[in-house]
Amino acid sequence: MTRKPDRRFETSIQIRAARDAVWQALTEAREIARWFAPQAEVDPRVGGRMLWEWGDAHSWPQTIEAFEPGRHLRTRYDSGVADGQGGKRPLFVDFHLEGDRGVTTLRVTHSGFGPEADFDGEFDGISNGWPVELRSLRLYLEQHRGVDRSLVWALRRTAAPPEQVWARLVGPDGLAALDLAATREGERFTVAVPGAGALSGTALLSRPGREFTGIADDFGSAWLRIYCEPHGDGTHVWLWLASYGQPEAKVKTFRAAFERLLDRVIAPSASPPSASRRAAPAPLTAEWRALLERTPPMLDAWLRTLPAAWLECDEGPSTWCPLQVLGHLIEGERSDWLPRVRHLLEHGERVAFPPFDREAGQRRGPRTVAALLDEFAAARRQSLREIDDLRLRAADLERKGRHPEFGAVTLGQHLATWAAHDLTHILQIARAMGRSLEGAVGPWRAYLRVVREP
Repeated sequence: MTRKPDRRFETSIQIRAARDAVWQALTEAREIARWFAPQAEVDPRVGGRMLWEWGDAHSWPQTIEAFEPGRHLRTRYDSGVADGQGGKRPLFVDFHLEGDRGVTTLRVTHSGFGPEADFDGEFDGISNGWPVELRSLRLYLEQHRGVDRSLVWALRRTAAPPEQVWARLVGPDGLAALDLAATREGERFTVAVPGAGALSGTALLSRPGREFTGIADDFGSAWLRIYCEPHGDGTHVWLWLASYGQPEAKVKTFRAAFERLLDRVIAPSASPPSASRRAAPAPLTAEWRALLERTPPMLDAWLRTLPAAWLECDEGPSTWCPLQVLGHLIEGERSDWLPRVRHLLEHGERVAFPPFDREAGQRRGPRTVAALLDEFAAARRQSLREIDDLRLRAADLERKGRHPEFGAVTLGQHLATWAAHDLTHILQIARAMGRSLEGAVGPWRAYLRVVREP
């Protein structure tokens, strides 16, 4: 019986930019982050490693097989399909560049997909993805070259089918744009983002019930993508706004608005079941309190007798070392967690929380690690005693206050964030130490995220 041939996807795009500029956008990590994956790494040589990452949502490691500057880039990576010999069948991405006089034709060929149904999901994903991503590249090079982008990216997972999620997302309680997926390339569009305002511009690509991509002209020619992607037994829902040179305050407004929007339209009951992920303990339970109680002694056992070099390392400019993280945690006990609980109980939504100064702990002068650990432990014990004295009930968790940036929040959300805040800064300390080992681990760096994530 004759085997069916392998499948490949091919597409091309014309870009008003020199071939050198297009090549740099494909092969330099900082350039890649300006139009494609938010995190990227490139070892620019045959046999070198290329990595594209979208936070914890997706990692795409590859090996460079051809590297001809200005002409041809080819990468290889493992598919999700077993090769029958303990490994994975390889897939290949080829980028061919042609043209002169400031106009480049970029041709992309993604190959190696077998005829088997096991390849269908990957093949459909890249077939829909590359036309979108290449338009992002064109927008960057033609209108924003050399400018870092500010990325607003909200992601949720749900068990609901994509078409159902899409209907909620663009419906009257969402973006109020029911005809969005029927908008053709070059036509005008408008979406209303509750709490942030409207975005209007020119449509690029759309797929009914699944996806829309356009350029938001009124937000500095920003890149807008709305995407409901089948994933396993459920759906990944993405809201993506990549802007260039816009005021940070406006970017933050859209970031908060996107998160609130997805919280509202993705019903909690629609979350996909998972045998490996259980719901986190609710605030005020013994399990929740146990985490908060253990943070000070855990940090004490980790940090108290470490050499100073570990306590003073950081992740780079404008980042904190472990000593500074401890100062920040202390300040949170003083002026954030319990003070805001009391404020919410007294004022409800009538009066917004006083702003929290995240840098206040850094202005209190140098302190030894022992002094910081002792102060944090004492402050946390006092905070938990005060929580006990308030005699809060489960119904109190639904009481609302007003955050100066996010608007209405519940007491339960605030208390859950307290626990998540501990975990966030424990990870930050580990990253600071890990980054100091980046140059020492050699080739293992490719597998050690803690040494390479900024």
